[in-house]
Amino acid sequence: MQTWDADDNRRVFTYTGHTCPLYALAWSPQSPTLASAGEDGQIHVWTDLTGQLLASSLAHTRAVKTLAWSPDGQLLASGGEDAILRLWQPALGHDLPSYTGHTRWIRSLTWSPDGRYLASASTHEVHIIMAPGTLN
Repeated sequence: MQTWDADDNRRVFTYTGHTCPLYALAWSPQSPTLASAGEDGQIHVWTDLTGQLLASSLAHTRAVKTLAWSPDGQLLASGGEDAILRLWQPALGHDLPSYTGHTRWIRSLTWSPDGRYLASASTHEVHIIMAPGTLN
């Protein structure tokens, strides 16, 4: 993964850490960070200003196909070929309880604008879960 200066057509820096094909990228809505994930099940979180690795997690047993930051930028949701929806707090390094209701791999994730709900989609299935801490 690389960052390029479009005006000068030059590479600014290269992110190092992934050693396999990448399938998912997501910008944090609240900070200059970029999450990446791929075939090996690993998720990395980088600062987009320097390419420094901020956090990483071996979150999945198979390829990660989709990532989505919560609107406040505190939670990162991931899903993929293991059919598990995982939630992670990269800033704290905490994994939150995972959701295992899908019967096929997860293709897409999206948060509601208020961050109370997370929708996940796989073949012939859409699941909507309440985000942690929103039961009140």
